[in-house]
Amino acid sequence: MEERSDKYLEGKHDDFSACAGPVDAVKLAAHQWQEFLESSPDPMWIKDTQGRYAAVNKAYLRADPGQTHDVIGKTDFEVQSRDRAEMYVADDQIAIHDGVCEHEFSAVD
Repeated sequence: MEERSDKYLEGKHDDFSACAGPVDAVKLAAHQWQEFLESSPDPMWIKDTQGRYAAVNKAYLRADPGQTHDVIGKTDFEVQSRDRAEMYVADDQIAIHDGVCEHEFSAVD
């Protein structure tokens, strides 16, 4: 009788190709939001639920010359004076709870 010396590899294969769709969708949504923000001549920004800046447009950066793109991921207290940060946080809370903006901002080019 002849001995068999067949070798084989046993393993598991996971197909992650389906994950590309959701990742691409998130990237597309982020790009669309940024395009929307940039289409406005007015200062615009998006904050997350913790009050951190998620996106700002160029008009926002021009309206406050001390600002840079470094605001992304930071709170008002990290990028503004204490008085201004307190006012912005209070305004955010009113906007969240009542759906209204308490202050209007004007910028002159």
